[in-house]
Amino acid sequence: MVTSIMDVQLVLEMRKTKLLDLHLQETNSVLGTTRSLMGGIFASRDKVQAVANQIKLLENRLEKAYIKYNQSVTHTKQLRDQINNLRKERIMFQDIDRNLDKELTKLKKEMGETIQLANVAFEAKEKAIAEMNVLKVQAEKEQQGFEEEWKQLAAIIEEDKRERVRQGL
Repeated sequence: MVTSIMDVQLVLEMRKTKLLDLHLQETNSVLGTTRSLMGGIFASRDKVQAVANQIKLLENRLEKAYIKYNQSVTHTKQLRDQINNLRKERIMFQDIDRNLDKELTKLKKEMGETIQLANVAFEAKEKAIAEMNVLKVQAEKEQQGFEEEWKQLAAIIEEDKRERVRQGL
């Protein structure tokens, strides 16, 4: 009986071992399936590295975005400065334009007055020329009258001389 108890114990132990082996196989199978579903033995390490790589990639993108933003801010500031300078120039040119318009108006007024004075002077000149022509015509007539009178007087004197010469002879 001792052998039989031992045999029974041995059989029981063998069954337990077989059950444990089956259970171990099932557990290993589940573990293998779970590991393969998770991505293998090094899945967590690979995931950590993937996350770290993703973080680096996103940090690089963020840094590039900061650089682009700073460039945009700088460009915007330059454009604002340029706009302010152009506004100042526009105001300066408007002042110059206003001053030139005032000066042009003043010069037009002076030129109008000068033209008016020139017209008055021209009319006076024309009037003087007309009067001078009238006086020339009058002087020519008087000159002709004087010459006629001179000829007559010369003829009278000549005749008077001849008569004296005739009487005195």
